[in-house]
Amino acid sequence: MKSKPYFCLLCLVMLLAASAGSAWANTAANTQIINQAQLSYNDGSGTKTATAGVTVTVSLVPSPVTVEVGSAQSTSYNGAGTTLTDSYTLTATANGPDTYTLGSAVTGSTNTSAPTATATGATATLGATVT
Repeated sequence: MKSKPYFCLLCLVMLLAASAGSAWANTAANTQIINQAQLSYNDGSGTKTATAGVTVTVSLVPSPVTVEVGSAQSTSYNGAGTTLTDSYTLTATANGPDTYTLGSAVTGSTNTSAPTATATGATATLGATVT
């Protein structure tokens, strides 16, 4: 069993040598990142202090919206004037609130004559804050 200590040592070396994966952080839009530096020095006549700083504001990084269709229609169409309602779930991964414009497109099929669809609430604001 002389190989067991070598095997354990090999596993330990491999574990230590393994590179860490990427760690992505999400910073909210309009967040201010402030960096400051202070330097103290002696110029022969006394101690002097100099400070400098920079502020960076994070921009909104938009993302495409993902549409998830709701359950199938349970009411059948009975002719002109019949209203059918469909539901959808919209999600986005932007780093802040963003407004999306919604639209509808209906094409004719068998037994239809000029079908139409109207999107209620033509825009949707999606997003959240990051803490």
